[in-house]
Amino acid sequence: MYDAPPIYRHVLWGLIKHLLLLALGWTLFRHYPQWWWAGVGIIALAGLLLIGQCYRLVVAEVHTSQQLRYEAAATTKVQGKTASLARPADPVIRYLSQQTGLLLGAFGKQLLWLNPYARGMGHLLCDAPSRTGKSTTLCIGWLMHWFGSSVVYTDIKGELTAIVYRWRKHMGHRMLVWNPFHLFGLPNHRINLLRCLTQNIRTRQGREVRDLCEYIASILLPEPPEEGPNKVFRDGGRR
Repeated sequence: MYDAPPIYRHVLWGLIKHLLLLALGWTLFRHYPQWWWAGVGIIALAGLLLIGQCYRLVVAEVHTSQQLRYEAAATTKVQGKTASLARPADPVIRYLSQQTGLLLGAFGKQLLWLNPYARGMGHLLCDAPSRTGKSTTLCIGWLMHWFGSSVVYTDIKGELTAIVYRWRKHMGHRMLVWNPFHLFGLPNHRINLLRCLTQNIRTRQGREVRDLCEYIASILLPEPPEEGPNKVFRDGGRR
């Protein structure tokens, strides 16, 4: 629930009282002819009070805006600069209109892209709660339009892969999907972690089979940050 600042609560409560006073004056003027002069006086008084209260509300809004601007400047160390909505002529819009990189969205009818490999750019992070549209607004667009490198992603529900799989296959990309539950009729590719052992024996690369086995075991059963009472069972499982 929104909690208004104390100064706003005071001003709004004053507005309510003055409106009630105005209603009282109108009632006397309209329905009690013998008290019309009292009604006119109350209406005039309520009107003056309402004008004063509205002025106080405007002043409070100005003071609040100035305070927020001062706090933002003190936090960011930027004086005299404020944020604003982008315009078509802004340099950032022209820079994001190069038709390469990660699809961000659209500005009117113009698509906006961010190239992480461009000078001065870097990683792109999206952080939002569940069911807020991350997949539909960002992830699907990225997976369908990013061709700069290989893409590795986790898709527990399989929804993203069901949408982009056939498109990327049509574009000539090799798609590997680990899908043990066969969601959405997608293929299930497999990987054999022990294949490197047979290759080592067959090609005699000089690496000991025991070393490779220990390496694979350390991947399947990694060392915890601290040794606990179950260390003996974990070591036994590796052997």
